[in-house]
Amino acid sequence: MASKHYESLKKLLLMDKAGTDGLLRAYAIVDWPSGERDGFNKGVKAPHDNRQIGPEVNSVVNAFYHRALTDMAALAAALDRPEDSRSFRSEAARVKRSFNRTFWNPKTGLYLDGDGTDHSSLHANMFPLAFGLVPRERLESVASFVASKGMACSVYGAQFLLEGLFAAGRDDDAVALMTAKTKRSWWNMIQAGSTITMEAWDQQFKPNQDWNHGWGAAPGNIMTRFVLGVRPLSPGYRKLLIQPQLGSLSWVEGVVPTPHGGVTIKAERGEAFTLKVAVPKGAEAVIQLPAGYVRSLTHNGKPILAKEVNGSLVIEGVGSGRHVFRSKVGP
Repeated sequence: MASKHYESLKKLLLMDKAGTDGLLRAYAIVDWPSGERDGFNKGVKAPHDNRQIGPEVNSVVNAFYHRALTDMAALAAALDRPEDSRSFRSEAARVKRSFNRTFWNPKTGLYLDGDGTDHSSLHANMFPLAFGLVPRERLESVASFVASKGMACSVYGAQFLLEGLFAAGRDDDAVALMTAKTKRSWWNMIQAGSTITMEAWDQQFKPNQDWNHGWGAAPGNIMTRFVLGVRPLSPGYRKLLIQPQLGSLSWVEGVVPTPHGGVTIKAERGEAFTLKVAVPKGAEAVIQLPAGYVRSLTHNGKPILAKEVNGSLVIEGVGSGRHVFRSKVGP
């Protein structure tokens, strides 16, 4: 199917709308309903119909553009189109450089909504955080700002807000948002009597909303991809990542389906972090254990060594079968 629609997907990248700096020139409705944009479109009107639509060269459109180029590079590689893959990777790198040069405000340590504006919204920062555009030296200021804003976006935007927080290692903030009991929460949808996720957080924010929006069901995939932490590293889950991020939770347990069968996970934390996993036949896992648990590490009761990556422990080449990893707290 991907091969059949590959050329059409290339056209949908809209690369013809990019300027000499690689950035797209395109207006954007960055969230819905309109009151959920954290001031992104403040004071900037589209020339064709006078809507408050935001700047033409804006950070949200170009964050998505960078992600699309990155995904197309991976798809081209999977379809054995190496020249296309190199080209998309090269263009993604150029967009990333221009993005960080054009939209970064060194005075505030935040990304701007767009070229020519002085406003930094949640959206201008959560999308680059979610899509891997934030250099490590800028991560703390951007992630702290995103976390401080709370759920200042719609049920649609929540997907990217949560992804950005987990990517930045702010799983405590992400889990707190998923379990919050406020007007802007999934708990509020349950309290309202909805049996499926709603178009908006509450009638207060969109009185004419409907109650059948799958786009509001972010925790459904976030819990498997980030809390349990199972994500593919190669097509078809031949290689996969297992990186549980518990936040404030003391334990998590679940099964994540893959084409090879279910990946079973149970993670507990206390004086030590214990991860029990079952990797299905035909798959190989990379295990990543959280920062702060680095004093010692055992695999099925025997001491092992692991790479330390940004404070986390990484164990590669974990084959099929049952495994128990245990790491103790401390330096």
